[in-house]
Amino acid sequence: MSQGGSVAIRYALEHPERVSHLVLYGTFARAFGDPAEARTQFDLIRQGWGSDRPAHRQFFTSLFMPEN
Repeated sequence: MSQGGSVAIRYALEHPERVSHLVLYGTFARAFGDPAEARTQFDLIRQGWGSDRPAHRQFFTSLFMPEN
């Protein structure tokens, strides 16, 4: 799965003087408002990386794919 859309959005936010427009298609980015929540989620990703457990796969993909 590509993170190009997320990277483009982040770059545009950090360097608005360099970006006049973005054309994004099929991209999604989830923000973490609380730094402690972000650390906890990243820790869970590290612990389950490479795991074949369905719960971990569901958690990981939910960070990058919108809910429908």
